[in-house]
Amino acid sequence: MFKENIYKQDLGYRVRSVGNKIILFGSEGAFELNETGLLIWDHINGSNRIDDILNVIVDTYNCSKEDATRDLNNFIEFLLQIKAIKES
Repeated sequence: MFKENIYKQDLGYRVRSVGNKIILFGSEGAFELNETGLLIWDHINGSNRIDDILNVIVDTYNCSKEDATRDLNNFIEFLLQIKAIKES
């Protein structure tokens, strides 16, 4: 769905470690990220295409491209909804 799109992080959002949790803080609230969410967030940098991030997920977790695509698209939709990312 977002395969060729390139996104960048909104400067109003930051990731912080709080205890043993990873939290994405921003104007729409605070959201706990899992390891995969952090991996995706770290690769949204204004130069990686969504397809590039997908390949990182598949390589890192040795999962199917179909599962990774579904999860990545869902997370990108969430980040767009809370305005944590925008198209580059």
